[in-house]
Amino acid sequence: MSLIQVNSSCVAAIGYENGTLFVLFHDNPKIYPLPNVSYDFFQEFLNSTSPGAFWNRYLRGKFK
Repeated sequence: MSLIQVNSSCVAAIGYENGTLFVLFHDNPKIYPLPNVSYDFFQEFLNSTSPGAFWNRYLRGKFK
């Protein structure tokens, strides 16, 4: 799995492999895996104008 850098002050990079979304934040070196995410949803996140706002609106606190 490779990460793709995004233009965000919050989210550094995201990646996708086998139904799992991976998120790396600027302030934490840990890569967070979020399972059971569709590829289309990953593409929406990747192409969003504000990845940080997308994270806060659709993902934050929804995956444990």
